[in-house]
Amino acid sequence: MGILYFTKQFCLCLLGSLVLVVCSCNTQKKLLSSFVPSNPVAPEQLLLGDPYILRTDGRYYLYGTTDSSEGFRSWSSEDLKHWEPLGFVYRKTETSYGSGRFWAPEVHYDPYTDNYVMVYSAKKDKTSPYRLCMARSDTPKSPFLDELTPYLPIEDWGQIDPHLFWDKTGAPYLFFNRVGILTPGSKNGTLHRAKPSAEIYAVALTKDLKTMVGVPTVCVRASQEWELSSDSTNYCNEGSFVFEFGGLYFMTYSANHYKSPKYGIGYATASHPLGPWKKSRNNPLLYTIKEKGLSGPGHNSFTRSPDGEDLLIVYHSHADPSKPGASRHLNIEKAFIDAEGNLHVKIAPERK
Repeated sequence: MGILYFTKQFCLCLLGSLVLVVCSCNTQKKLLSSFVPSNPVAPEQLLLGDPYILRTDGRYYLYGTTDSSEGFRSWSSEDLKHWEPLGFVYRKTETSYGSGRFWAPEVHYDPYTDNYVMVYSAKKDKTSPYRLCMARSDTPKSPFLDELTPYLPIEDWGQIDPHLFWDKTGAPYLFFNRVGILTPGSKNGTLHRAKPSAEIYAVALTKDLKTMVGVPTVCVRASQEWELSSDSTNYCNEGSFVFEFGGLYFMTYSANHYKSPKYGIGYATASHPLGPWKKSRNNPLLYTIKEKGLSGPGHNSFTRSPDGEDLLIVYHSHADPSKPGASRHLNIEKAFIDAEGNLHVKIAPERK
């Protein structure tokens, strides 16, 4: 089992962002034999939310929600343990669409234009809805300049947490959150007052990533018991990440409020990127484990270990469980898919 990363050279043959392929039926032991996580990663240095790691040209590049009123900082590493700060890779200017709430950036190599594309969400002003934006750069660490702001022509929807995905044919898709929806709450099996919620949508794109093909379709919304805790301030499914394994599409997502200890990660599967998506009965995939010092894990991405053996899930957690709305740490754990097609995360025993 492995993950193929679509670098410049590989994209000349096959477009994509992240694909899992089966190399052997007996790979679980191999997946758990190499990279040794130590969490949280660089706790004094890497304070960020919504982490996304791009692997390209032999290096890792880390992006996330860092300076929400200004833009995004980045870091680079060869081994996922020692990180070099790169400073701001995107920073607002006087002509920027967004004035604040710069959240959840992703960066991908785009073979169509032979450069790097960043998608993120921001607000034009305090009273405007959240919008998705697109920026580009010639390198993963050069300043990214806005190209499409706002990204989608959907005026009556608030949108956050964009995620780009290419299937094995090279067809691109955009996943994102629709926010500001009111959903009836659930308490003891009965409906009560409505709460704000977020739902994950997907839409096919043209190869230049600039135009929607069709209309967005809903993928998942809060529905499982662990997602509908009565003390949550909202009911959401957010922060999607999609990959393919053995002809099946996997989507990880986060639920509950990011400031809550009940924030966690679940997953769903589908036979097509546009669904229908079916949530796993084994959810949540990651959740608060007090005895291991893990609080509010959420908004993940995936990458591979430096030797290529391990599938790794990258996510944030509360830096101080007593203040879950404050800073967040970077975490990296091993993940694997068992013979029955179930996704698992192996929590590293060492936590600082």
